[in-house]
Amino acid sequence: MLDNISKVLPVGQLYVPSFEDFKDVVDHLSKNNYYTNHGPLLKSLEKELSSYLGVKYVLGVTNATIGLIIALEALHEEGSVLTPRFSFPATMNAICMIGANVCYCDTLQDSPNACLESLEDKLINDNSIKTILLPNLWSTLNQIEHIKFLAKKYCATLIYDSSQAFSCSYEGEKISINGSAEVFSFHATKLITSLEGGCITTNNSSLYEKLTHIRSSYGAVGNVLKPLRIGSGRMSELQAGLCLKSLSYIKRSIEQNRKIFNLYKELLKPKNKYKIFEPGSRKIESSYQYVVLILDQAVNQVRGKLTVHLNNNNIFAKAYFNYDFSVFNDENPMDFPNSIKLSKSCICLPIGERITPEDVIYISKIVNDFFDSLDF
Repeated sequence: MLDNISKVLPVGQLYVPSFEDFKDVVDHLSKNNYYTNHGPLLKSLEKELSSYLGVKYVLGVTNATIGLIIALEALHEEGSVLTPRFSFPATMNAICMIGANVCYCDTLQDSPNACLESLEDKLINDNSIKTILLPNLWSTLNQIEHIKFLAKKYCATLIYDSSQAFSCSYEGEKISINGSAEVFSFHATKLITSLEGGCITTNNSSLYEKLTHIRSSYGAVGNVLKPLRIGSGRMSELQAGLCLKSLSYIKRSIEQNRKIFNLYKELLKPKNKYKIFEPGSRKIESSYQYVVLILDQAVNQVRGKLTVHLNNNNIFAKAYFNYDFSVFNDENPMDFPNSIKLSKSCICLPIGERITPEDVIYISKIVNDFFDSLDF
């Protein structure tokens, strides 16, 4: 029998640069005396990200929520914004922060991706919708070509919140050029990190210029004739330097994730009580940042007990995303049955830098023993 593990096993990626990397960045700052206001490290990061992602323009920002607000401020002119009723609340918060109304569509039954039928139904029946904001969650991707078609058909601006999908690829191309803009997160729990930070990507030069002016007067490009509301959304030099270090290790980090994910698949025994969500497919190359169990309807009421049991064994599992999204509008939650079911049945297990094969063996045994003990 495996002993109770002494360290805490977190859900987040936590590919945090080493002390030596921190020291290199701080030494650079102290020698150059340049700490913010679109300095040389941020310019270098934006250039490196542009090359890595295969996109023309990258805009480093304070965090992904600020990135979403800036993108919406630049692109959404009037009316409502449509988004699935399943995401991190920052997606909905950003819509509210620009003063727009939130409208929901449903997800697929066992996936965080938008249900195309629900999305199109909303576009047909609600003429107020002018923008679609879609999250790419759990290191998987929406049906990009179909959504592009629907956005064009109904004359809606399309923005992707890809905070949980950095370095994922669709049909062989890394995401970053889908919709008018995409937003990524560099939080400490993400694949690459500046501890807090993010970026906006686009191939549209005029949009890029507009985004730079909304972010800050520092680093602004071109002349924007129409007065804009400007926020303090710039990324600091410390953030940029740490993110550059983190980006340099990304190939190793993804390989670590893939090995850990595949070991979970080998050791976990669902036995018709849950599914292990598979983020990759023939079209989608995942970066495997999340290990998600979707509990069967017959056992989803024990998710709370499972979470407590895991936490008591130093396994910090989380439910992504179990929030009361009714605070953002008055639509009936029962109109989005897939989203509601998903919010009540999914749980994420630890993966990332701090998780070893021995940890996966330990976690898998805890999970297997828990479900074996259920009287169903």
